[in-house]
Amino acid sequence: MINNKLPKKFYLWSWLLPVLLFFSGISPVLADGSKDLYPAGKSGVRGHLRAHTGTNNNWPFANHGTHYVYAKAGEIITLASSVQGLGGNAKIILIDPNGTQVVNNVTAGNIANRSAELAGPLRMGESPNGNKYVPIYHTATTSGIYRVQFVGRGTADPSHQFDADANWTQPTTSAIMAWDVSVINSSNSAFIKGRVYTHVLNLSNGNQNVDDKGFDGILYVLTKDGYTYRVDNNGNNGIWYTFYVNNNGFV
Repeated sequence: MINNKLPKKFYLWSWLLPVLLFFSGISPVLADGSKDLYPAGKSGVRGHLRAHTGTNNNWPFANHGTHYVYAKAGEIITLASSVQGLGGNAKIILIDPNGTQVVNNVTAGNIANRSAELAGPLRMGESPNGNKYVPIYHTATTSGIYRVQFVGRGTADPSHQFDADANWTQPTTSAIMAWDVSVINSSNSAFIKGRVYTHVLNLSNGNQNVDDKGFDGILYVLTKDGYTYRVDNNGNNGIWYTFYVNNNGFV
């Protein structure tokens, strides 16, 4: 997508380029969490989630790392991030299909390291199992689309850089290094794939080694008429960048 040798001034505005990847009538970008962007052995750097509502020239569509998840009544939504329990403004909020806030948690659901991210969450009541972590659990009482908000620890723009397949140190900025939303079936026996999406994804590669390393994450874009596009970032060098979808096509 983006030539690794472009002038550094370009990186501040690289959020403009991914917009051109999306076509008329497109709706959500499919996502479950950072483990899907960075599977074991992933190359490139970790594009961490910018979770803060302050807007500026680099972040025109700022939000609290908002994701959406579909769950049926009786199914269990699990929530976690790398900033949970670390203080500051960090918390996870879940809002049900009726607009009622059903989770506002500042302590539970911490993804402590790379091993835990790859292992994923424990099912409700499951005994400790390898590197799996204990997420926040919410049993859905209403079928529909729930809104998840990941709130970062601080308000400063992200600046740290970590390799996609390496461990990280969670900074006190607006960056969230790892995050996850999952759904467990009503019998609490297995996870259900493909229930999570987002409309706007604000990411940052950090501002170090920007000439040498880029974001290799793969995103899937679903159109209103049912087509799915696989978007390979192929070393995107954005220091700060935004993926979003629209129904107006090229502008």
